[in-house]
Formats: sequence, C-alpha cells, structure tokens
Amino acid sequence: MTLQCRLSGRGRYSSCRGHYGNLSTRSVPVPRYTVHEETVVSRHLNSERKVLVYTPPSYSISMGPFPNIYLTDGEDPDGLVFASWTFENLLADKKIPPVVVIRIVNPDQSTSNKELVCYDPFFAYLSDELVPFIRERYNTSRDPSKTAFGGYSLGGLAAAYAAFRYSEIFGLVLSQSGSYWYEPTGAEYDEPNWLARQFAEHKKLPLRFYMDAGKNEVDVNGTGRGILFTNRQLRDVLLAKDYPVFYREFPGDHDYINWRGTLADGLMALFDGSNGGLSSR
Repeated sequence: MTLQCRLSGRGRYSSCRGHYGNLSTRSVPVPRYTVHEETVVSRHLNSERKVLVYTPPSYSISMGPFPNIYLTDGEDPDGLVFASWTFENLLADKKIPPVVVIRIVNPDQSTSNKELVCYDPFFAYLSDELVPFIRERYNTSRDPSKTAFGGYSLGGLAAAYAAFRYSEIFGLVLSQSGSYWYEPTGAEYDEPNWLARQFAEHKKLPLRFYMDAGKNEVDVNGTGRGILFTNRQLRDVLLAKDYPVFYREFPGDHDYINWRGTLADGLMALFDGSNGGLSSR
C-alpha cells in the first residue's frame, strides 16, 4: 500500500489518494502487537472505563518514548475499522514508526452518542485522567507532535475537538468521515459545523490533520448536515488558518469497510516511516 499526495501551495495541504493493498488484512507473518486491558476510574464521568493498550513488537522501557495514538470506539472488534495487523504490516514495511495504540472503549452506544459530541466531562476525562494514567504505566511520548487522536464518524468529530481543546496533549488529528454537521443546540435550522467556527475564530494551534470523507456521504435532506460537504468546509477553514492538512475523498459512503482501508492512509500521513525519534536510554 502506498499513499500518494499532491502538495499544493507551500506544501501545507495534500490531496491524497490511497492504495489499500494488503495492509488492512492479515498477510505474511510479521511481528505482532501485544494487547493489554486496563481499567481507569473516572471522577469526571463518575464511572470506571475500560481501555485497550496495544504495544508494538519493539516496545521497551529502554527505548523511546514511543509515539502514540488514542482511538475511539475501542469496543469494536479488532478488524472492523481498527485492525492490529494494519499497524503490524505498516510497521514491518517501515511505513510508520512503532506506535503505541490506546483504544477507548465506550460502555454502550447511547453513552458514545452523548460523549463524543464535544461533551466536556468526557474530554476532561481524557486530559486529566486517561492520558496521565497511560503515561504513568506505558513508555509513551509526551510530545504533542507524536501524540494523535483518531476516530470515525462521531469519533472524527471527537478527535478534532480533543485537539482543539487540548493541543498541548494531542498534536495530530486522524478524522475519518467526521460528523462535522454537529452543532450544540440541535435546532433544525441552526448553522451546522459548529467546530469549524471554533477553529475559524481561534488563534492557530500547533496541529496537523488527516481528514477523509466519502463522495457518497452527501446531504440528501437539504439540511446542510451531510458528511462530505461539512468535511470540505472544515478543511477550507483549516487551510485558511494555514494548518497542515492531508485530505482525501474515497469512492464510497459511511461504512466500516472504507474506514478500515483509509486508517492506513491516515497513519502514514501523520506518522513518518522513520523510528519516530526513538532513542536508546
């Protein structure tokens, strides 16, 4: 699999075309990631939350610290969108550095629908509780330029909002078909893409973005709340603010099979194929 990008202007914007190949499927034997299940007690959410931590084959306390990515929808089975072998294949092909993966498990769908739409107690849980918990127990980088947040659909919205609120933690955004139609009132005729306005009115932050959307993810009801157009709007706002943006559109709609493939594109766009700055201690 390769990621082809056409740079425009000063190189801050890339229009990318991905070739999935076999990177999102199990292929020849490669070194495997190791999964660890953890439980975090949250005062912000008044509950215990499960997380799954995947450490790369080369993980060691004597190397690093390791680049890392936090992903939403950790309750989904390995292979639906997130696939451990996508990371394993990319790492074996030297397309990405050894990245520690933290999958955030949602208790149920209703909780996910509530918390991923810019629900501040959830994002306080991330910044005040989950990230410190992971950094205390795992050898992960504290450098925002090596710390990503990613997700699809509402998770894409959450990824961009997490970086907007906590750019000192998350410097990389991986958004797949992000639900940028969101606006907080829910009123029928209120302006969609509330988050785009937040970025437009705020000073530029030290962030880099990978975004994608399907060409069939259109607004068929005329409300302005489709995926494709609101992703284009946010992309344009970010470009106007001079953010580095990798953006692509795929021939498909709002579906897991598309995101399983484009996950590899996002990882290659945000994490280079070097060792990610790892060094021996």
